[in-house]
Amino acid sequence: MNCLRPVEVNAPNGHIILCAKKDSVLVPIAKVATYAMGKVAMYPQSELRQLQQMKQNARKLFERNPGNEQRLSHLKKLRHNYERSRSMLKSLQKVGLNDSENDINNCIPLASCGRKSYDG
Repeated sequence: MNCLRPVEVNAPNGHIILCAKKDSVLVPIAKVATYAMGKVAMYPQSELRQLQQMKQNARKLFERNPGNEQRLSHLKKLRHNYERSRSMLKSLQKVGLNDSENDINNCIPLASCGRKSYDG
């Protein structure tokens, strides 16, 4: 039996997050609706390309600003999230799922298999 129930969780930043809960496992519903359904925002491709080229072609100039490496790393993470989200959407579409509330609700029990425990 799929005993998921909706709960509100208070995040450390004060926001309230709507989750599906089963036993000690919490699945943030908005993350499933955004990440798994391919709705992660596009990363700034031109800025990423510019920083990568600067690092390769003008290394000393790139290294003068320590924020460049941090920004490059952040942009690569954004790109990874975007590509992973698009990949998940394609996989879901292959099995006939779309971006509907019903399909999102069908994905949540699958996400709960990660079993990240929450004591609250």
